[in-house]
Amino acid sequence: ISKKINEKLVSFSFLAKGNHNDNYILKTDSHKYVLRIESNPMFKNLKKEYRLLKFLENLHVGPKVFLFDNSYKIIPKDYFLEEFISGKHPKRKVDNNFVKLMVNYCCNMI
Repeated sequence: ISKKINEKLVSFSFLAKGNHNDNYILKTDSHKYVLRIESNPMFKNLKKEYRLLKFLENLHVGPKVFLFDNSYKIIPKDYFLEEFISGKHPKRKVDNNFVKLMVNYCCNMI
């Protein structure tokens, strides 16, 4: 994967597991990335998520995505690579109001 983005892999580690994906941090000689690997064959959503994030890049919302691969040549599952964005998890339960407040906050920063 590091060859596909022309960077040297320094390390990788497990980040988190969601309902449909396993997530890893890939550190290269110049960046940090999140590798998202589809883990639930019942839900083939990763390509849709990649397309949505690609669209949102123009709005400066969410992480940049760099590649999507469903060839199964490197990993025998669909995967994509996105930028790692450091931050903090919200301390309270996320509800619709919280999401709206965050969107308004982020839109005002642009």
